[in-house]
This record gives sequence, structure tokens and C-alpha cells, in this order.
Amino acid sequence: MKLEISKEELRNFLLHATDEQLSEMIEFIHPVDILEVIHEYKADEDQIMKRLPSEILAEIVDEEEDEEKYGLLSHFSDTEQRVILEEMSSDEITDLVSVLDEAESEEVLSKMNIEDRQEVRALLSYDPETAGGLMATEFICLSDQMSVMQTLLYLQKEAQDAEMAYYLYVVDQNKGLTGVVSLREIVAHSFETLIRDIANPNVISVPAPTDQEEVARIFSKYN
Repeated sequence: MKLEISKEELRNFLLHATDEQLSEMIEFIHPVDILEVIHEYKADEDQIMKRLPSEILAEIVDEEEDEEKYGLLSHFSDTEQRVILEEMSSDEITDLVSVLDEAESEEVLSKMNIEDRQEVRALLSYDPETAGGLMATEFICLSDQMSVMQTLLYLQKEAQDAEMAYYLYVVDQNKGLTGVVSLREIVAHSFETLIRDIANPNVISVPAPTDQEEVARIFSKYN
């Protein structure tokens, strides 16, 4: 369900709703609608942003134009920025950092933990118009030796941090991609079933240097 209200009504709600009301309704408000309110009512920007949870702030920053993301992030203290950056995916942060000068990009990267910072630096090494420049590092990866039961327990722990968890990638002991399996397939089989026995080995993939237009063509061809 999406909350259908005018910008003025949304502004008033974001400013004056109780914390409990805001917590209950925020999931029904699209981040881009909040961003439009922030753009239209600049005087209320700081007050509105201060009331929003970090995961929503991360989504709002992602919805902003790349050149404006840093400006939004700069409204917050270093501690708050770290929390927001933790909620953002690697490709979102790469888009943010890629348009900054060296000093600004280093400032953003310094607020990330070592592992996340290394992942973003790796993504920045790819041409932005290639598959590598578009990809994210957050995804669900399953060993082909796992059972359905092991997979379900693993997903309960890891799925919330993934970019998209409907299709799961299956790898061998050497981390080589061997197949893909859907959640539908997983829940339809017994707990003892091995992932390798239900994974689809016909995986459509592209090398990281592939031009983005070719990536788009392959996406379109294979739906």
C-alpha cells in the first residue's frame, strides 16, 4: 500500500506526526515523495531529515541526483553519516563517490568500515559504463553443498543485507558460479534436499568489462 496524500499533507505529517505515527506509516511513504517535499520546502529540510530512520535516509540519498547526494549527506554529523552509509549498498555509494573531487571522496570513504571501503574502491576501478561499474557487491551466495534447511537458516541471517534475494547464486568450493536457484524452488523441496540438486545451471551472466549497452541488450533478451 502506498500513502496517497498531497505534498503539503506529507510535509505536515513528516513535521508534526508523533514518533509512533511516523514509525507506523513510514513504510508506506516512497522515499522519492519525501525527497520532493524536501526540495519544495527547503526551510523544513533539516527538521524532516532529523526525524527519519537511517534506512529511509539511505534510500532518500540514493534517489537524489548523483551531484546532490553529497549535499544531503552533509546535513548530518560524522556519526550519523556513518550509520547512513552502512545502510547504503556498494553501488549506491560508488555513484555518490564517483562525482566528488578527491578530498570529498576520501572524506566519505573514511567514514566506512575497511571491508566496505575496499569494496567501493574496487567498484570505482571499473569504467562506470560497464557491468562492473553498475554492479553491487551485496548478494546472496549459496554453497552447492548446502541443504534446504541450512539455506533457510542462512537466509534468515543474511537476506536483509542483500540487494535482492529472490534469486540466489550457487557456487562451488572454489567460489565459481555453478547455478542459480529461486526462493520458490527452495521452499518447494524437503529440508534434506541439496541446493546443487535443484539449482538451474543455465546461468545468464556477463564479464565485468562488458559495455552497459550490451548488458541492457542481454537483460532485455532474457527478461
